[in-house]
Amino acid sequence: KQAAVSADPDSVIARTAIVYGPKTNNFATWLVGELSAAKPVRIVRDQWVTPTHTKDLVEQVLALVAADAHGIYHTAGGEGCSRLEMAQAIATTFHLPAKFITPVDSQDLQWVARRPRHSRLATEKIAKLKTPFTLAEALPTLKGELAR
Repeated sequence: KQAAVSADPDSVIARTAIVYGPKTNNFATWLVGELSAAKPVRIVRDQWVTPTHTKDLVEQVLALVAADAHGIYHTAGGEGCSRLEMAQAIATTFHLPAKFITPVDSQDLQWVARRPRHSRLATEKIAKLKTPFTLAEALPTLKGELAR
């Protein structure tokens, strides 16, 4: 990323993480489906992320374009949380049974690829152009989108 900015100082790089929305196969829609079907899920409690709703991501990128921004921006949700906290917030927002969520440590899962435990993105820079959605703001939006 630094090489891209060095090669073209007028460039802008939008980094994002844990993108979810109604039109994609993602953590949030997967979890809604599993909990709606009363299926047990194992969710890591020791991995911290910055969930990003697709609508928020689009608005942040449009804000970068409108501002003719340059450099590197973290275009992500307005707060970090653990995957478990995200799952619990989804269950609460969608009125789904959280009793099917089993907290586990990441070492207990047999992921093919290693994932960092802390991958939250700092959004203070993008917030000067567009305030990122918190999870509490974005999940009701997702619920409405999925109800259509």
